Amino acid sequence: MKVIFLDIDGVLNDSNTIKRVKESGKRIKINEEMLKRLVKIVKETNAKIVLSSTWRGFFDKQNNKIIPIYEEGYLLENLFQKHDLHFFDITPFDENRNRTKEINIYLNNHPEIEDFIIIDDETFEDPNLTCKHIKTFYFGDEDKTGLCDYHVSLAITMLNQDKKLKTSL
Repeated sequence: MKVIFLDIDGVLNDSNTIKRVKESGKRIKINEEMLKRLVKIVKETNAKIVLSSTWRGFFDKQNNKIIPIYEEGYLLENLFQKHDLHFFDITPFDENRNRTKEINIYLNNHPEIEDFIIIDDETFEDPNLTCKHIKTFYFGDEDKTGLCDYHVSLAITMLNQDKKLKTSL
């Protein structure tokens, strides 16, 4: 199984998105173009989405299903469903909000994961995660924030690398 550990803020939105949402009165801060890029990654890799963002606090896991429990969760789930996406799972919460630790705990508890990437605007110190990390935010460069086309190409290449290797043997 392939997994995308997905952050929301800084991945599916940027400062311009947040500004436009406030001005328009919309209730969810998601950039539709960035979401379409995520759709392309999922479709071309058959990866499952594991929500590692603080947005996972808007959801609960009941009977192995991810259920929204707050308005933001319902809005996000509806937007994802509109694009034929869903959350496969959520990472556990670490008391120190250490995302590196949360992802490592998840990976240790799910040996069925064959490959993964992390799409996040934060930095990871663990070298085992750094090599799987696609960073979507660069300080001082507003044109390189959020999920961009070059992130999509990189994500697809990283997740389909094993597939390419098998077909060339």
